[in-house]
Amino acid sequence: AIKSHLTLTHLNLADNKLKNKEIGLLAKGVRENKSIESFNLSSNEISDQGIDVLVDAIIHSRKDQFRKLRLTSNMVGETGAKKLSYLIKVCPAFESLDLEDNNLGDMGVAYLEEGLKASNKSLNYLNLVSNKKMTEKGHKRVEELRKELDLQILTQLSVDRFADEIVKA
Repeated sequence: AIKSHLTLTHLNLADNKLKNKEIGLLAKGVRENKSIESFNLSSNEISDQGIDVLVDAIIHSRKDQFRKLRLTSNMVGETGAKKLSYLIKVCPAFESLDLEDNNLGDMGVAYLEEGLKASNKSLNYLNLVSNKKMTEKGHKRVEELRKELDLQILTQLSVDRFADEIVKA
Protein backbone atom coordinates (compact mmCIF):
# COMPACT_ATOMS: atom_id res chain seq x y z
CA ALA A 1 0.00 0.00 0.00
CA ILE A 2 2.83 2.43 0.79
CA LYS A 3 4.59 1.82 -2.49
CA SER A 4 1.47 2.53 -4.53
CA HIS A 5 0.47 5.66 -2.60
CA LEU A 6 2.40 8.20 -4.64
CA THR A 7 1.12 11.32 -2.85
CA LEU A 8 2.02 10.22 0.69
CA THR A 9 4.55 12.75 2.02
CA HIS A 10 4.40 12.15 5.79
CA LEU A 11 4.06 8.80 7.48
CA ASN A 12 3.11 8.75 11.17
CA LEU A 13 3.52 5.34 12.75
CA ALA A 14 4.16 6.52 16.32
CA ASP A 15 3.03 4.34 19.23
CA ASN A 16 2.60 1.13 17.23
CA LYS A 17 5.09 -1.15 19.03
CA LEU A 18 6.97 -1.57 15.74
CA LYS A 19 10.08 -3.71 15.99
CA ASN A 20 12.92 -4.24 13.53
CA LYS A 21 10.95 -6.90 11.63
CA GLU A 22 8.12 -4.47 10.90
CA ILE A 23 10.61 -1.76 9.94
CA GLY A 24 12.04 -4.21 7.40
CA LEU A 25 8.59 -4.62 5.87
CA LEU A 26 8.04 -0.87 5.93
CA ALA A 27 11.39 -0.32 4.23
CA LYS A 28 10.33 -2.45 1.27
CA GLY A 29 7.37 -0.15 0.62
CA VAL A 30 9.46 2.97 1.21
CA ARG A 31 11.97 1.91 -1.45
CA GLU A 32 9.20 2.08 -4.03
CA ASN A 33 7.54 5.28 -2.82
CA LYS A 34 9.25 8.41 -4.12
CA SER A 35 7.06 10.97 -2.32
CA ILE A 36 7.72 10.42 1.42
CA GLU A 37 9.51 13.37 3.01
CA SER A 38 9.16 12.57 6.71
CA PHE A 39 8.56 9.80 9.21
CA ASN A 40 7.32 9.82 12.77
CA LEU A 41 8.35 6.50 14.27
CA SER A 42 8.36 7.65 17.89
CA SER A 43 7.50 5.36 20.79
CA ASN A 44 8.21 2.09 19.07
CA GLU A 45 10.84 -0.59 19.70
CA ILE A 46 13.28 0.17 16.89
CA SER A 47 16.93 -0.63 17.52
CA ASP A 48 20.08 -0.16 15.47
CA GLN A 49 19.16 -3.00 13.07
CA GLY A 50 15.88 -1.31 12.19
CA ILE A 51 17.65 2.02 11.71
CA ASP A 52 20.09 0.39 9.30
CA VAL A 53 17.28 -0.95 7.09
CA LEU A 54 15.25 2.25 7.30
CA VAL A 55 18.15 4.55 6.40
CA ASP A 56 19.05 2.37 3.41
CA ALA A 57 15.45 2.59 2.18
CA ILE A 58 15.32 6.38 2.63
CA ILE A 59 18.57 6.85 0.76
CA HIS A 60 17.39 4.57 -2.03
CA SER A 61 14.04 6.30 -2.47
CA ARG A 62 14.12 9.89 -1.27
CA LYS A 63 17.70 10.94 -0.68
CA ASP A 64 17.29 14.39 -2.26
CA GLN A 65 13.93 15.30 -0.73
CA PHE A 66 13.86 13.62 2.67
CA ARG A 67 13.37 16.22 5.44
CA LYS A 68 12.36 14.93 8.90
CA LEU A 69 12.76 11.86 11.05
CA ARG A 70 11.28 11.43 14.55
CA LEU A 71 12.63 8.49 16.50
CA THR A 72 11.76 9.58 20.04
CA SER A 73 11.55 6.79 22.62
CA ASN A 74 13.08 3.91 20.70
CA MET A 75 16.26 1.91 21.28
CA VAL A 76 18.69 3.67 18.93
CA GLY A 77 22.28 3.18 20.07
CA GLU A 78 25.75 3.98 18.81
CA THR A 79 25.51 1.85 15.66
CA GLY A 80 22.19 3.46 14.75
CA ALA A 81 23.72 6.90 15.34
CA LYS A 82 26.52 5.99 12.93
CA LYS A 83 23.97 5.08 10.25
CA LEU A 84 21.98 8.26 10.93
CA SER A 85 25.22 10.23 10.59
CA TYR A 86 25.47 8.87 7.06
CA LEU A 87 21.88 9.94 6.38
CA ILE A 88 22.76 13.46 7.54
CA LYS A 89 25.73 13.50 5.16
CA VAL A 90 23.92 12.35 2.03
CA CYS A 91 20.47 13.96 2.32
CA PRO A 92 20.80 17.62 1.31
CA ALA A 93 17.25 18.60 2.39
CA PHE A 94 17.36 16.80 5.77
CA GLU A 95 16.40 19.45 8.36
CA SER A 96 15.15 17.74 11.53
CA LEU A 97 16.22 14.67 13.52
CA ASP A 98 14.57 13.81 16.83
CA LEU A 99 16.41 11.22 18.91
CA GLU A 100 15.01 12.04 22.33
CA ASP A 101 14.98 9.16 24.82
CA ASN A 102 17.26 6.66 23.09
CA ASN A 103 20.60 5.02 23.94
CA LEU A 104 23.12 7.06 21.96
CA GLY A 105 25.90 7.55 24.49
CA ASP A 106 29.00 9.65 23.89
CA MET A 107 30.10 7.60 20.88
CA GLY A 108 26.71 8.13 19.28
CA VAL A 109 27.20 11.88 19.69
CA ALA A 110 30.63 11.57 18.05
CA TYR A 111 29.12 9.75 15.06
CA LEU A 112 26.41 12.39 14.68
CA GLU A 113 29.09 15.07 14.85
CA GLU A 114 30.84 13.49 11.87
CA GLY A 115 27.66 13.72 9.83
CA LEU A 116 26.94 17.27 10.92
CA LYS A 117 30.41 18.48 10.03
CA ALA A 118 30.68 16.57 6.75
CA SER A 119 28.33 18.38 4.42
CA ASN A 120 24.78 18.88 5.60
CA LYS A 121 23.95 22.56 5.82
CA SER A 122 20.18 22.12 6.04
CA LEU A 123 19.86 20.23 9.34
CA ASN A 124 18.76 22.85 11.84
CA TYR A 125 17.14 20.77 14.59
CA LEU A 126 18.56 17.85 16.54
CA ASN A 127 16.90 16.60 19.73
CA LEU A 128 19.11 14.55 22.05
CA VAL A 129 17.18 15.07 25.32
CA SER A 130 17.12 12.15 27.78
CA ASN A 131 19.63 9.97 26.01
CA LYS A 132 20.79 7.18 28.22
CA LYS A 133 24.51 6.48 28.38
CA MET A 134 25.41 10.09 27.49
CA THR A 135 27.88 11.40 30.05
CA GLU A 136 28.86 14.95 30.93
CA LYS A 137 31.55 14.69 28.25
CA GLY A 138 28.92 13.99 25.58
CA HIS A 139 26.73 16.85 26.79
CA LYS A 140 29.69 19.25 26.69
CA ARG A 141 30.54 18.16 23.16
CA VAL A 142 26.95 18.79 22.08
CA GLU A 143 27.10 22.29 23.62
CA GLU A 144 30.29 23.00 21.66
CA LEU A 145 28.66 21.75 18.46
CA ARG A 146 25.63 23.92 19.02
CA LYS A 147 27.84 27.02 19.08
CA GLU A 148 30.23 25.89 16.36
CA LEU A 149 27.56 24.94 13.82
CA ASP A 150 24.87 27.45 14.84
CA LEU A 151 22.44 24.57 15.20
CA GLN A 152 19.42 24.09 17.44
CA ILE A 153 20.35 21.03 19.49
CA LEU A 154 18.29 20.11 22.51
CA THR A 155 19.86 18.13 25.31
CA GLN A 156 18.79 17.49 28.88
CA LEU A 157 21.27 20.14 30.00
CA SER A 158 19.69 22.77 27.76
CA VAL A 159 16.19 21.80 28.89
CA ASP A 160 17.28 21.95 32.55
CA ARG A 161 18.87 25.38 32.02
CA PHE A 162 15.72 26.67 30.36
CA ALA A 163 13.60 25.38 33.25
CA ASP A 164 15.97 27.06 35.74
CA GLU A 165 15.63 30.37 33.88
CA ILE A 166 11.83 30.13 34.01
CA VAL A 167 11.92 29.43 37.75
CA LYS A 168 14.26 32.40 38.34
CA ALA A 169 12.03 34.76 36.31
